[in-house]
Amino acid sequence: MHEILLSTYVADFFKYATPAEQNYLKIFFSGIFPLIAQQFKYAKIDPHVRSRELKDALNHLEWAGLFKPVYASAASGIPLSAQLKQNRFKLLFLDVGLVQHALQIAPEKVYAKDLIQINRGAIAEQFVGQELIAYSDPHKLEGLFYWQNEKVGSDAEVDYIVTNEEQIIPVEVKAGPTGKLRSLRQFMIMKKAPLGVHISEAILSFKDGVLSVPFYLISKLPEFFEELLSSK
Repeated sequence: MHEILLSTYVADFFKYATPAEQNYLKIFFSGIFPLIAQQFKYAKIDPHVRSRELKDALNHLEWAGLFKPVYASAASGIPLSAQLKQNRFKLLFLDVGLVQHALQIAPEKVYAKDLIQINRGAIAEQFVGQELIAYSDPHKLEGLFYWQNEKVGSDAEVDYIVTNEEQIIPVEVKAGPTGKLRSLRQFMIMKKAPLGVHISEAILSFKDGVLSVPFYLISKLPEFFEELLSSK
């Protein structure tokens, strides 16, 4: 079924694009899945194809609802879109199951300890992005954002940043139950965030300003925020 769905998307290129556009759409679609949830560069799709052509292909696929950009934001205030970096973004596909299939990862292998960590991380980040979209307010079309420390020599990055009323909250995703949260804590200090969120396989807990949430409770984030932040 997954293969049929992916093949159907490719077949639709012939219905809505010119012959030249079809070629670039196929090039983009065939090369994008290993790059899901990574900082995107057109050259990573195909270094021999002009970025302009691939950008047009991405625009078509985004308009069709197949891909969702996650833009970098300085996150110094609300709205987050006011400080987004237009040329710095990651891409999410519309369905994590299709991403797994495109990467040839069997569902039962997603939580295998010997699975290449970069794939586990990308799949986890894709899943969380989907959940954040699914449970967001449909009347607010702000989109998804992440944060990078732009200081020279720093590699700090927070997977997602979300808002709750006037507050900005960092969200770090870990494929496994444990992991260091240096970037999350760095953001909390720099931006004076009221709390941080760590999404993983770990059980629900709250310690030292960090709310640990298992993947299956992402839909409850608004309720957790209301409970934890109502007194702040």
